[in-house]
Amino acid sequence: MAETLLSIKGISKYFGGLKAVDGVEFDVYAGEIFGIIGPNGAGKT
Repeated sequence: MAETLLSIKGISKYFGGLKAVDGVEFDVYAGEIFGIIGPNGAGKT
């Protein structure tokens, strides 16, 4: 298994009182191409 470069657990993002992202979890491994897609305003930043 490749080395874990980034591990994200339980991320949430709010815009005012609106929860755009709730409980996101993912790992990014060495040599992996990783992208996050979604509509504008979905909290990808």
